[in-house]
Amino acid sequence: MPLVDLNKPGEKKKVIWASVLGLVAIIFLWWTFVGFGSSKSSRATARSTATPTPQRVAGQAPGARAGAQQAADKGIDLATITPIRFDPSSYEAPEAQRNIFSYYVPPPKPVVTPKPVVTPEPSPAPLLLASISPANAYARAPEFKLEVSGDKFTPAVRIFVDGRELPTKYISPQQLSTTVPASFIANPGPRAVIVRTPDNALYSNGLSLGVAAAPLPNYLYVGIIGKTNRVGDL
Repeated sequence: MPLVDLNKPGEKKKVIWASVLGLVAIIFLWWTFVGFGSSKSSRATARSTATPTPQRVAGQAPGARAGAQQAADKGIDLATITPIRFDPSSYEAPEAQRNIFSYYVPPPKPVVTPKPVVTPEPSPAPLLLASISPANAYARAPEFKLEVSGDKFTPAVRIFVDGRELPTKYISPQQLSTTVPASFIANPGPRAVIVRTPDNALYSNGLSLGVAAAPLPNYLYVGIIGKTNRVGDL
């Protein structure tokens, strides 16, 4: 049985195309590996007309090869030539006389600290506390009458002992009196005495009432001297 039936029109076209493609492939392979006569002759002509070049030295720079070629053209023996090695030192520019990047910096402004406002103390009112009577007392003593002497007292002023107001009796512009309770002198120590109005509009200077410790008795208690009472003797 034949592989290709040429009686069919489609089979003939396939055979023709296969033949053409095979011929093209053979021509391409021939041109690639063998080439045509014109290329060989051009390569041979180029090789014959090229000038001889010195043998490349391994590791030689292109500039060195060019210098060696020029020396060979001038008939200079390269063996007598020693290469010069130049190591440039670091170059330091001189310091600029003026800083071009400097600019004016204004001095810092002084910090002004505001002064605290001091409230002036009120001037002393025209009240004078000259003396107190009595000026001393004993601790744990009963209440007593306290008289103060001074000047420019008014019926509105009061006597204050340790900051506590006491009921005050107005006698004259130079004298006042009050009663100091026993609780005010329960413990020894000084007590501040001042004369002023309740609203502190008028006030005087201060004096001190001395409160001393209670005196100790000048006898020694031993016990009961005598016969003990018995129930049978009654």
